Amino acid sequence: MTKTFTPWLEEKFPDIKFTFVVGYNTMDYYTDLTERGENMPDIITYRRFSLNDAAHLSDQLMDMTVC
Repeated sequence: MTKTFTPWLEEKFPDIKFTFVVGYNTMDYYTDLTERGENMPDIITYRRFSLNDAAHLSDQLMDMTVC
């Protein structure tokens, strides 16, 4: 996905620096960010993860599968 999505994002938004983090079917990385008081990324994509793992982050996430 990033092979296609990254060039499109960079072309569409040339003034924005995108950083991609590889996740391994867990929300631990994002949980750690929030526990340290750091901002969540603007875009998070996941092939799959447990809804239970993301439940405590739900007020910071938007499901875009229906957009």
